[in-house]
Amino acid sequence: MQDFINKFNIYRFSAFIKGLFLIIVAAFSTWVTQTSAPQVDTPESPPRHDPDYFAINFIATIMDTTGKPHYRLQSNYIEHFMDDNSTELHKPNFILFQKGMPSWLLSAERGRVSAKGETVWLLDQVRLRRPDELEPLELNTSEMKLHPKQQYGETDHAIEIRRWRQVVNAVGMRADLKEKRLEFLSQVRGSYDVGFSNHK
Repeated sequence: MQDFINKFNIYRFSAFIKGLFLIIVAAFSTWVTQTSAPQVDTPESPPRHDPDYFAINFIATIMDTTGKPHYRLQSNYIEHFMDDNSTELHKPNFILFQKGMPSWLLSAERGRVSAKGETVWLLDQVRLRRPDELEPLELNTSEMKLHPKQQYGETDHAIEIRRWRQVVNAVGMRADLKEKRLEFLSQVRGSYDVGFSNHK
């Protein structure tokens, strides 16, 4: 009888060991399968370029370090886009104030402001004017990149400048508006327009 009990206990222990071994093998096989399978990343949809807010008849005046107006932006309609933090402008108008001198006036059909507001791209029928009674000046081009804080603008496109009866055409320009300094880059030619008068 004791021999039978001993054999039965040995059988139970052997069955337990076999069952435990099978569990370990199954768990190891599952781990190998999961770790060796290629990881497939679920593609994320790119953020949509949709406006998160807008404003009508927008006006903003930026002050300088002394608290005086440095420049002013007016726009019929603006849209801000959250994906790149940019702002689209419809019919923007800039006034760049200058101490003791006439202000520079900039306008365009549309514009785009960078995320930090440091750069403005003016597009379509860009017009730069200085309505000085003694030295009126008007510049026309199709595109211009403006840094309003530095009062600096530049373009690689064709430009036309009218100053009294003088007309200058060129391709490309760098304009330090604070210092009233214009640099033409290429294809510069001038003419005398007898029909030009002071633009209002």
